[in-house]
Amino acid sequence: MCERSKTDERYPKYPRLPVAECEGWEGGGKNAEIARRAVVELGPGPYEGGVWDPEVEVINAEGWVIQTTYRGHAGLERWWEDLAEAFGDFRVELEDAIEVDEERVVTTQRFVGHFRATDIPFDGSWASVLWIRDGKIVRAQGHLSTRRALRAAGVPVD
Repeated sequence: MCERSKTDERYPKYPRLPVAECEGWEGGGKNAEIARRAVVELGPGPYEGGVWDPEVEVINAEGWVIQTTYRGHAGLERWWEDLAEAFGDFRVELEDAIEVDEERVVTTQRFVGHFRATDIPFDGSWASVLWIRDGKIVRAQGHLSTRRALRAAGVPVD
């Protein structure tokens, strides 16, 4: 979001993406940092708390291999277990976190690993809209592309 849009009508609130340069950009805020920490906290085993709300709702992208909704910290663990059933080894890498407003962040990430049954490599990207309240992620909705996630967050895209 362009901070200069608040005081100067020449600057759009949501500049066309990708933004190579913007005098009004004040990115990298606290919610983008929460999104970064969220990816680091994901992993096998019991979730020990952090930036994911105890009652978080995680909605996989429509059309993704596993199309379901997970709830709470137990749901986060189940999400990881479901992925581990299909992939022998894998990791999630955050590529970008775009603060849309005070509550939402659009993230892009890569899922890198190997299919368990065939050992065929997999390297796919997806995007998410994260809703953050009081420093915790309360909802995460996946999308198969950054464009879809931005649209879902109300950001105009070409």
